[in-house]
Amino acid sequence: MRRPARARALLRVLLPIAALAAPPTLHAATCGNGTVPTAEAQAAVDFVAHTVRSAHAGSARGLDPALRGAFAALRQRIGASPLPAWRLAADLNDVLALAHDGHLAVRLQDAATQTCARVPVDFAWTSAGLFVRGGAGLPVGARVLAVGRHDLDSLDGLAARMVPHENAYWAHSEFARQLSREDYLRTIGAIGADGRVAVQYVGSDGQPARAALTLKDGAASAPEPIASSRFYADDSTGVLRIARLELEPALVEALRDFVAAVDRQGIRKVAIDLRGNPGGDSSVAVAVLKGLGITQYQGFSVDVRVSPELLARQPAFDPKAVSPVFESLGLPPIPAAARHYLIPAPLVLGQLAQRLAEVDVKPTSPRQLFLLVDGGTFSSATLFSLLVRDNALGTLVGEPIGNATDFNGSELRLDIAATPYYLNLSTARLIRPDPVAGPAPTLAPDVLAPLSPATVAAGSDPAVDYVRRR
Repeated sequence: MRRPARARALLRVLLPIAALAAPPTLHAATCGNGTVPTAEAQAAVDFVAHTVRSAHAGSARGLDPALRGAFAALRQRIGASPLPAWRLAADLNDVLALAHDGHLAVRLQDAATQTCARVPVDFAWTSAGLFVRGGAGLPVGARVLAVGRHDLDSLDGLAARMVPHENAYWAHSEFARQLSREDYLRTIGAIGADGRVAVQYVGSDGQPARAALTLKDGAASAPEPIASSRFYADDSTGVLRIARLELEPALVEALRDFVAAVDRQGIRKVAIDLRGNPGGDSSVAVAVLKGLGITQYQGFSVDVRVSPELLARQPAFDPKAVSPVFESLGLPPIPAAARHYLIPAPLVLGQLAQRLAEVDVKPTSPRQLFLLVDGGTFSSATLFSLLVRDNALGTLVGEPIGNATDFNGSELRLDIAATPYYLNLSTARLIRPDPVAGPAPTLAPDVLAPLSPATVAAGSDPAVDYVRRR
């Protein structure tokens, strides 16, 4: 059935679900090393508090008293001396963590991130603990016992404070991903007087050891390609790794080539690797499923926050503009004074599908589907996982996911003046496809297959190995 013109117009602008707005203009492109004068620091706290109160998805019924008190206490703690920008950001995230929303956070702007010195180590944190995933500063697979003066229990507490989160899986994953970065290391006091970072670890020989790591400019690993694939013909298995859910030409081309190779080789099992995927555009999930011949399933619904501050930035969400569209589709109009309203799942799924009109991927017939997930599977990658789980489309393999099953998303980036940070603001609540399944703090995999120091040191991958054996 052809949709009315106003419905099509709404679909063109609604959401994109859990996708970031365009990067803001930088105020100061430093790695949080500059200082923020007292007045500007207090203004930053006021700005974040006001924005959360007026526009956060979780504040439609008022700001939580714990958050309100924590903002007031932080403002009072700011002294007369200028405050390091990294300290202000950490203090704000300590407050925002009380909202139990992994999307609501103060984050370093992208260009500023590029200025950060780092230790040349890639860390990972799974159910097997904190360990070295890669890099050159420590043995790959080494189990980390302490960083600076902080043992693992202390690092666990720091992760919970520094990373706004809904569950410990995201807090651990994100903390480990940032742990090599200068501003994170300064925040936890891990940089010694000599400018180096002391790490205690256990190597593959089982013996404890120590190292002193030097911060280096440009020490970050090269960015991972947005998508890549590999095939195991003997096991009739194809793996499509997606690092970010962004509807870019490179991803579309990789999906097209992968689907064609699956057909050409007669591959029986397909694994979509979403481990460490921070999300982006949920229409990518629809594109991948369509490429795999899967088109019939229930989508997720979206509860949109309404406020004057939000409508100034997102006028398309104004109930006055949306109600005629709802009525044209046979839905009840939205009350004019509503502080939030629900976009039903079919309308959301229709919007996502419409964005794929120009994505030319010849679909294959359905294959046995696996999703590889972990604590770094987040935002739209979580929604992808929920589509698969709640519609019984495939098997989840790996570790518990970094979001709750209902979570806040549909984000805006808002500059925090006089700092190189921005407030990542979640403005809508995303509700899982199967409401009968109920909310949960995470989505557990069907098959637990975590990375560990031993498997990383051996160069093996338990999740992929499981799929190959099926």
